[in-house]
Amino acid sequence: MILQTRIDSGEIRGVSSSDLNVTMFRGIPYAQPPVGALRWRAPQPVIPWKGVRDCLEPAAVPMRNPVPQDPRDWGYNEIPSQEDCLYLNVWTPARTKDEKLPVMVWIFGGGFTAGDSYQPVFEGTKFASRGVVFVSLNYRLDLFGLFAHPEITAQHKADGCTNFGYLDQAAALAWVHRNIAAFGGDPENVTLFGHSAGGGSVIAQLVSPKTEGLFQKAIVMSGGGIPAAGKISFATLEQLEKVGLEFQEWLGCKNLDEVRAIPGPELLKKSREFCSQRPPLTSGPPMRLGIKPVFRWSACADGDFLPMAPALAILKRKHKNIPIMTGHALCDFLMPPKAENLEALKEEAQERFGERAGEYLKAIDFDCGDFAKIKENATYANQCLTALEWCQWADEQGGFAPMYAYCVDQPRPEDPLGTSHGVDVDYAFDNLYYMRKAHVGADYDVSRQANLYWTNFAKKGDPNGLDHDGTPLPTWTPYTAADPREMHFLGGAHMEEKQSELLRFLINYNLEWHQKNSL
Repeated sequence: MILQTRIDSGEIRGVSSSDLNVTMFRGIPYAQPPVGALRWRAPQPVIPWKGVRDCLEPAAVPMRNPVPQDPRDWGYNEIPSQEDCLYLNVWTPARTKDEKLPVMVWIFGGGFTAGDSYQPVFEGTKFASRGVVFVSLNYRLDLFGLFAHPEITAQHKADGCTNFGYLDQAAALAWVHRNIAAFGGDPENVTLFGHSAGGGSVIAQLVSPKTEGLFQKAIVMSGGGIPAAGKISFATLEQLEKVGLEFQEWLGCKNLDEVRAIPGPELLKKSREFCSQRPPLTSGPPMRLGIKPVFRWSACADGDFLPMAPALAILKRKHKNIPIMTGHALCDFLMPPKAENLEALKEEAQERFGERAGEYLKAIDFDCGDFAKIKENATYANQCLTALEWCQWADEQGGFAPMYAYCVDQPRPEDPLGTSHGVDVDYAFDNLYYMRKAHVGADYDVSRQANLYWTNFAKKGDPNGLDHDGTPLPTWTPYTAADPREMHFLGGAHMEEKQSELLRFLINYNLEWHQKNSL
């Protein structure tokens, strides 16, 4: 076991995890603390230390909003929340440094306003026990990770003047490239994966020209892809700079230095008040998701790290050509029709799809006349649609590595949300023990198989392989336009028999719209 090793900033010491064949190192700094003059700066190199640094306990988590009650019960903890948060964690099963094991790098989600890498469900022992070096990281959130201001741009355009959370993630990937061999990992076999805002972060790293060569595979879990028909809305640097200046004036500060002098907790509190009073820059998520349309600090097209909106970059084929897995939970942001009766639904279809409304009505079996059944037929998961549109687009354009799609159907026990946003994380990490819920045998079967598929994909870019007893896992085929099927996880893994008529119609309609109007 590797209990002590040297990285580029000094010697570090780890400790055995719950699996005594796995060593974990927690709280390794990958950049200087982004405080004081380094608030709203690109991450800066760590200052080397002398002696051996103990990396045995979690470090601070990012400055963030108060932790809400969460039905997922991922085990939020009481670790201090502060700006000094740029730390990562490593779990390794390697006994020597020359093993060149595949590497998985995890980016947590939380809408860029919450979350951290230390939630117990993200514990990396199970991944490591299956033959990969597992890395998780913290990054700056909210206004600390997404702020922009004309003074920052004037001073630091060359090394990054916004999108600081994404820059943190990129710095962590660069750290992995430089140092992971010290833990028995292979810097040329890295899989980047994340969920929700973490999945969106994976997409940002995929489309950024600044992260070439830092990872070779990607898994996007409920993180988006190609949106439904409509203008792709994404903030620009100039727009965000104006809001940054507006925030400074709202605070009563004369310049950026005075804003930087405000303590982090106080600044975050004031930011929440400011955002609650301001309309959003872009159209954002559909209103029917129940999200109040207020301003949120957001990523932007800065012309450097993100040359354009990530969704537009996908449509323009401006992303890394590497194997990708993408998917969602069964009920991941459900989108029912707005209509409350048959006549209104027919009008909604006409307004939305025009001359193709008849195809839509046929896909939802409108002629059956049972409104409750029709409304159920017409409801789909938004994260499903965006992921599958990406898969089909990549296949139709040709020349891309295979894309594998999944849907997690297995519900959470004791959870009224059932198979909603985040359930794919529950099962992929195979850490059901930490969730303290009444899981049963089928839950553990799904969790074991999902974790095996994920680690197989990390090893070779193909999720297929053997189950724990040496028998082959159910075959997972790539998603193509000719064979548009996902791997489903309900009671066990199985490929779906046939894609629904509604999804088939929506995917084709939306992609045709973007081809005519977005490119």
